[in-house]
Amino acid sequence: MSYDQEYDCAAFLQDDFMCSNQDKVAIPKIWILIDSQSTVNVFFRSRLVAIITNSQCILTLYCNAGTVSVTQKVDLKGYGFVWYYPCGIENILSLYNV
Repeated sequence: MSYDQEYDCAAFLQDDFMCSNQDKVAIPKIWILIDSQSTVNVFFRSRLVAIITNSQCILTLYCNAGTVSVTQKVDLKGYGFVWYYPCGIENILSLYNV
């Protein structure tokens, strides 16, 4: 494969990374987390996705912020449609769904 060809892949990296609200260190907003406790895929960062559409279904999302209704989906290139909640704090893919 030459360097000018497009290559779609996923890379997983584990490193010593500390998240703390007190030190203002946080997970970068461009990261996509694969969560083994999540049952749905939810993104908040519109720059990582293509088309934002209104869904015919409503997702009731239970999270640390309480209960919210999610009404939009987005197209994640190379993956498919995921729920879109712009007030979220992370981009999450459910390990089960992946």
